[in-house]
Amino acid sequence: MDESRRNTLIAVALVLAVLQFLVVPWIASQSEARERLQVLTNRLVRSQAVLENKVAIQSAERTMIAEASKTTDRFPQFQTVDTFRLEMQPKIVGVATANGLTVTSFSWLIDGKVEGSGLQFARARVQWAGSARSLATVQAQLETGFPNLFIRDVGVAGVGGGPGVNVPDAGASLTLVIDLYFRAPS
Repeated sequence: MDESRRNTLIAVALVLAVLQFLVVPWIASQSEARERLQVLTNRLVRSQAVLENKVAIQSAERTMIAEASKTTDRFPQFQTVDTFRLEMQPKIVGVATANGLTVTSFSWLIDGKVEGSGLQFARARVQWAGSARSLATVQAQLETGFPNLFIRDVGVAGVGGGPGVNVPDAGASLTLVIDLYFRAPS
């Protein structure tokens, strides 16, 4: 019995060794191969979906480019900030003088770049004097007529009338700090 028991133990040890060193690694490699195959299958499914929706994707791309173009078109393109300033200052002053205002001060404060957007800006402080009604008209015309102009600060000082007295055509002064944006060439 001793001999048969020993042979049985050796057979069990050989079976366990085969399982440990051959079957278990083979099962692990099959599992890894299955995972790799699943990843590749998922990629293939996504690629097929992209190909099936090619027309829709291209249409969406054209729409997105058109919408982006509308957004960038509101910002004029200039070679330098100096040429931008030289063109914009007379336009802004022209709006004020066309409404009977006197430009008492126009000074460019700073200029800079908006990171990651391709835009640059020039900041100016502009002060006008005239009737309150004309000042309000000019501010509205600037905001609607210049889509690349953003008002950062407003200061109004009235003349005459006193508290509680409404005199719409009394003299006043308006000070605006404005940012004017433009595209620089790439």
